[in-house]
Amino acid sequence: MKRIRRSSLHSIAYLHFEAVAQHKSIRKAATELCVVPSAVSHQITALEEELGLPLFQRLPRGLALTSAGETLLHHVRRAATEIERGRSFVQSLQGQQSGKASLATVEGIGLGPVAGVLSTLWSQWPGIRLNMHISSSVAAFDAVDRGEFDLGLAYATQESPRVKELASADLAIGAIFRSDHPLAKRKSLRLRELADTGLPLLLPGRSIAIRAMLEHALGRDDLRLMPRLETNSVTVISRLAREGLGVAVKTRIGVESEISQGGLVFVPVRELGGTVQRLVLFTRQDSLLPPASLALAGILKTLVEGLAA
Repeated sequence: MKRIRRSSLHSIAYLHFEAVAQHKSIRKAATELCVVPSAVSHQITALEEELGLPLFQRLPRGLALTSAGETLLHHVRRAATEIERGRSFVQSLQGQQSGKASLATVEGIGLGPVAGVLSTLWSQWPGIRLNMHISSSVAAFDAVDRGEFDLGLAYATQESPRVKELASADLAIGAIFRSDHPLAKRKSLRLRELADTGLPLLLPGRSIAIRAMLEHALGRDDLRLMPRLETNSVTVISRLAREGLGVAVKTRIGVESEISQGGLVFVPVRELGGTVQRLVLFTRQDSLLPPASLALAGILKTLVEGLAA
């Protein structure tokens, strides 16, 4: 069996390299690492000399990774993830209910359903440390594919053979607005009807997956005419709907309690014709989940299956 080659550099060089790549600045990396900038610079120079290639371009406004630097960063981060997974497996052999779990998800899911089940996770695994990253759905799929996170929980925008699906739920899209509105008791409605009553649209921006679905169903011209607000934050949309400042067009996620308590209503929109958003819990196709992430996956699987019910 081939042994791992012993580098003339210590692992600290890769730690410094990752920090510089993250901040695009030796000074900022040094601040994060609590060392002097010259120490970081020395580690980067030594690493470049060992590899025989420049890892950064020195620009007037900071540093940028070269193609070699981007390749190395990818493998450094993946190696760090694998080491952390190994630590979790070892801790599980000792019967420790601890370890590190990681999840990439989207704002509405992270602040809503996921936050709601974390008490269950920590009651069973009190020592688990969770790294939860909020991003767009596309970025969540990419981050899991790159090995930066063990799990992803996001809306599918296209089928990806790179990930392994653990659970999914089709979530209806509708109009969400105050229950004291004259149209609140309708079984379904058209968005134009709401606009005609003086209740304008609150729409997600184009970085949110649901926006493309709306444009396909309604047409861009109608969307330009009606919205009062466009934002990349579904939390903002939900908050303004609660205040009666407009109608949010989205799934029930994030406002389930307000709907169940009667403060808000969810009414299907005829123009959407039963359009749904598909929420997917996934991991890398070739991933072996460490115990902590496996425990989180079990809890999230139950959550997603409950949303589909």
